[in-house]
Amino acid sequence: MKDKIEAAAQEIHVEEILQSHLIEDGLEAVLFLLKDDRIGYALVKDDEIHHVLWTNTNQTYDQYQHHVILLGKKEDPAHTRLTATIIRPLDQPKNYRTVELGEGEYYLESFEIPKEDEQVRFGEDGWRFN
Repeated sequence: MKDKIEAAAQEIHVEEILQSHLIEDGLEAVLFLLKDDRIGYALVKDDEIHHVLWTNTNQTYDQYQHHVILLGKKEDPAHTRLTATIIRPLDQPKNYRTVELGEGEYYLESFEIPKEDEQVRFGEDGWRFN
């Protein structure tokens, strides 16, 4: 899997596959650690890479069709939940999403968004671990 991700991105060198998360119908998100300690993920379906993203930060999100993927390094490995504030137009109420993170130092989770939301953004201070 490391070789396929590296080939798809052509600029990164994967140190380790940390975890994976099934999104839907065989589409899987694979969290990886780069050799320079950055993190990223790849979307894989039928053993083919569909999308690769990596970041210089400890946490980020991405959107693929109607799914939001949250990934990062926990502030504290004991944290098991993350609540994120979704930014919506001013005439709509704030929307909060809480996801279970499981155990370990890193997390990779996803959730589906309503089709009418089209694109999701998160507030800069809108991440709370607990």
